Amino acid sequence: HHLRAAIIYWRFNEAFMVFYIFELVSRICYFRRRFLCGPRNLMAWNLLDCALVCAGVVDIWIVACVPQHLGSLMFIKALRMLRVCRVLRIMRVISEADLSWTEGARFQTFIGFVIGFKALLMGL
Repeated sequence: HHLRAAIIYWRFNEAFMVFYIFELVSRICYFRRRFLCGPRNLMAWNLLDCALVCAGVVDIWIVACVPQHLGSLMFIKALRMLRVCRVLRIMRVISEADLSWTEGARFQTFIGFVIGFKALLMGL
C-alpha cells in the first residue's frame, strides 16, 4: 500500500516538474534576452525560477540515480529545503494577478453561498 502511494506521489512530482520545465523554457523563448536582462524585479523572479527548476531536476532525477552512500546527505537536504522557496512562486503569481473580478456582485454572491453552505455542513 505504501509503495503504491509512493509511486503515485513520485509520478505527480515528475509531472509537476515537467510542467515547470515547460513553463520556464516557454518564458525564456518568449522573453529571450529580456528574461535575464530586463527590469531588476523580473530578473530576480526569473533567477529564482531557474534555481528552483534546476534544484528540482537535480532532486527528482539526478539524486535518485546516485546511491545514498555516495551522495552528500547535507547536499540532498539543502536541495529539499529549497522546495520551500516554491511558495515564493505562488506569492509572485498572487502579487501580479489582477483580482479585480473578485469585487463584482456575482462573485461575492457566489462566495456568500459557499460560506453559507459550509456553515450548514459544519452545523450538522
